[in-house]
Amino acid sequence: MLSISKTLEMRWFNQGKIPANVYQWFIKKNLSQIPSSREYRIDRYFYLPLLDHCSIKIRQGNLECKWRDKCLGYYEFPGLSTNHQYCGFLEKWQKWSLDGHYLPGISNFIPSFIVIEIEKTRWLYFEKNIQFELCQLKKEQHQWWTFAIEIEKNTATVRPSILQTIQRFLQTYPQNNLSSQKSYAYPQWFQENTVN
Repeated sequence: MLSISKTLEMRWFNQGKIPANVYQWFIKKNLSQIPSSREYRIDRYFYLPLLDHCSIKIRQGNLECKWRDKCLGYYEFPGLSTNHQYCGFLEKWQKWSLDGHYLPGISNFIPSFIVIEIEKTRWLYFEKNIQFELCQLKKEQHQWWTFAIEIEKNTATVRPSILQTIQRFLQTYPQNNLSSQKSYAYPQWFQENTVN
């Protein structure tokens, strides 16, 4: 079965392990949500050279194709102090998911791709129709982490209430590492960190 979803997303990448104070900040917000939202999985991405707007992966037995429709612009969110300003690019994405029962029919195509395994341990927090994600990544022996905001795509515009919710959430973020230079999605991250 094929399912299609649309989202608005903003994401940042940083090298290394999740800083302790960032983890504690996120978990403290997450304590009010039961059950625990911690998730571990391995996603297998097909490496697509020169494409920074599209990704194809096998996730929990299903095939997913995701691509960027457009970049909606640059957004800034002030922190509690003048030293903490958070900014990034909000993008519109579409995702097609194909049930794993159909994978044997396309298995002949898979060997022609370089497959990259990414171990993910992630924590989620939900507020209204916004998902906040903190995720530890492991690619080969290299550690990265990512923080992301995902909005259900049920409106043609970014409502002020959505931006207010994001700003309120980020207001107590304890570091200053959410910059526009680090704001991009997985396809660009692969382009910059994969040797063909």
